[in-house]
Amino acid sequence: MKNPYDYINQNPERCQRMFGLGYQEFSDLIAVIVSNQSARKDQLSPAKVYINAPGGCPPKLSEAEEVSLCLLYLRQYPTFELLGLHYDVCESTAHDIYHRWVLRLRHHLPSSWLEELGDDPEQLAWLQAILAE
Repeated sequence: MKNPYDYINQNPERCQRMFGLGYQEFSDLIAVIVSNQSARKDQLSPAKVYINAPGGCPPKLSEAEEVSLCLLYLRQYPTFELLGLHYDVCESTAHDIYHRWVLRLRHHLPSSWLEELGDDPEQLAWLQAILAE
């Protein structure tokens, strides 16, 4: 099965349908998130001292592919099994990648009105009035 990130890079006109973003917005978002993540890693790496290098398998997906996996899940809500089939990873890996990146995306994407208003009863009443109209 073809990786959706590779498919979008080959067919940019399909990006709006798959991810809900235009191709330019999609590529800009991925570039910003990946660069911020690499800067964060560089900032944290001098603080860590390893006696032995950390183990584990190398990641199967690039950071851009992981972000696209998360965005595809947020747009279409497939099962993690189906998401894993699209990206050629197992179900649990797709689940882990989604939950890792959704927390990072919250720093870059706008929050909902309910999150912005918080616990202020006046503003919540105002929002309910707008939504009721």
